[in-house]
Amino acid sequence: STSTANNEYTTYRSKISVSDTINAKHCGLTVFCENGKYGYKDKKGELVIPAKYSEANPFIDGLNCAIVKKKNKYGIINSANEFLVKPQYEEIEHVQSIHFIAKKKGLKGVITINNDVIIDFQYHNIEYTPYYYLCIRQNSNSNMHFIYKQNGKYLWYLNSNRAQIKYL
Repeated sequence: STSTANNEYTTYRSKISVSDTINAKHCGLTVFCENGKYGYKDKKGELVIPAKYSEANPFIDGLNCAIVKKKNKYGIINSANEFLVKPQYEEIEHVQSIHFIAKKKGLKGVITINNDVIIDFQYHNIEYTPYYYLCIRQNSNSNMHFIYKQNGKYLWYLNSNRAQIKYL
């Protein structure tokens, strides 16, 4: 990604302005771009993590981690540039606490910051609410909707016409 006329840099699913990154308080590190690659600097502008990622997000408040892209796969690093989750996913999205919705081989699941799988990679879409995850599995004739608690406990599912609900 490169800078635009508005002095913004595109990061994973968001745009951040240079002034926003300078004023951000995400572990004290800010995203910077050099030669089309992204890295992180501290509040003084000192290099902390070299610009080697094709995409980079600001650090997530309270978790000391950031989503980065390397060799066309997403992973999660800490402020010491150590991978908590190695780059292996097509997408990663932080949803709450230590949980992330990730996509692997075209299917989505839910992982933790330590790459523990909370919900298996078998869904075409996953939506997060403050109380549960709505997981959608598509087949040739219909969609099945599965509901999980935040801890990954399976609650229930219903078919695409929502006529039949089965509690598990």
